[in-house]
Amino acid sequence: MVVGIKLGCINHALLTAQAILNDGLPLLGWVANRINPGLAHYAETIAMLRERLPASQLGQLPYLPHAEQKPLAKYLDLTAIAK
Repeated sequence: MVVGIKLGCINHALLTAQAILNDGLPLLGWVANRINPGLAHYAETIAMLRERLPASQLGQLPYLPHAEQKPLAKYLDLTAIAK
């Protein structure tokens, strides 16, 4: 699951995670996507998501205004789902 880090993302992520689980699917992990470089309380938001989501954080994508031009795999750690 990818979480766009912005106002309201904690509630949205928790509801999405619950919907995935309610459908009988495993939630293998989540990725934080920084979509606003100036967002206040970014670190606190990530910490809250880590605490509340029932899956491992697999990575954090930094703010990249032209992400389609950059390889993103280096920002992910998929060892938690390789089991």
